[in-house]
Amino acid sequence: MQRQTQQQNPANDYAVAEASEWVTTTRGGYLELILKVVRGPSKGLRFIDRLHLQNPDLALQEQAYKRLSEYCHVTGQIQINDSSQLHGIPFWVKLNEVGSRLIARLQDEQDDGNFTTRGDDFRVEPLG
Repeated sequence: MQRQTQQQNPANDYAVAEASEWVTTTRGGYLELILKVVRGPSKGLRFIDRLHLQNPDLALQEQAYKRLSEYCHVTGQIQINDSSQLHGIPFWVKLNEVGSRLIARLQDEQDDGNFTTRGDDFRVEPLG
């Protein structure tokens, strides 16, 4: 797990998971999280994160489980039985546009107001 401390950054957004759905595919399945920024520079932005939890590509599957664990940690829901347990709990995320891609990184806020990155950058899909 990669962790890096940053100074206070007003560009961080506060987001919540609005909904989630399990999607079955011919190659396995993924958890689709629909997230919404509720405070920060991107307020109102909705985006999707797809966690490929069942996939023949074991590296992709491992990456998805790590990110699910990070979501659990930033929301304080360490052990979940259902993805709906993540709904409505705000957490910090840093969003960056890189070309036509939207890249996200989960953040932990420290007691002193600084932020620590949690996990790796990941691509998300903006909703129109």
